[in-house]
Amino acid sequence: MKKTFLKILLSVLLILPAAIESALGDPSGSRHKWLNFGDTQGCWQVRFPTFSNQVLRSDDGGLVLRGNFQGTRLLLLPDLGRAAQSDLLAQSSELQTDIVIAGLPDEGEPLCDALIAATQPRVIVVADSEFPAGRRASRVLKERLGRAKIPVF
Repeated sequence: MKKTFLKILLSVLLILPAAIESALGDPSGSRHKWLNFGDTQGCWQVRFPTFSNQVLRSDDGGLVLRGNFQGTRLLLLPDLGRAAQSDLLAQSSELQTDIVIAGLPDEGEPLCDALIAATQPRVIVVADSEFPAGRRASRVLKERLGRAKIPVF
């Protein structure tokens, strides 16, 4: 079963850059487009934030995108802090996904337990970094995510 998840993850990650570019490309020639909650562009749908969100930290204002690639549902979570994760849960009911790719917020941890329960992912990818050390997934985070019995990369 783990091999299947790895194959799905690898195939999604290989097509992701081209899929994002083609989905967000504008045939009119403009490379920029304002996207708002509920907007759909190609295979992506904006799930967060809404106009009503008051963003107090820059981490909390990133777009949460949900896509579908040949039947594999993908949720891109920027480095949302705990308050923004709570807002996302309150405002979005359609969060179930196969793969979650989450960034590390400056404060706190990605993917609170309630968000994991709402998304029901089959695979979690934490986008961290070797340098600086503060941008690495902590041991505590890895242990907490490991208790969810979901493969974490």
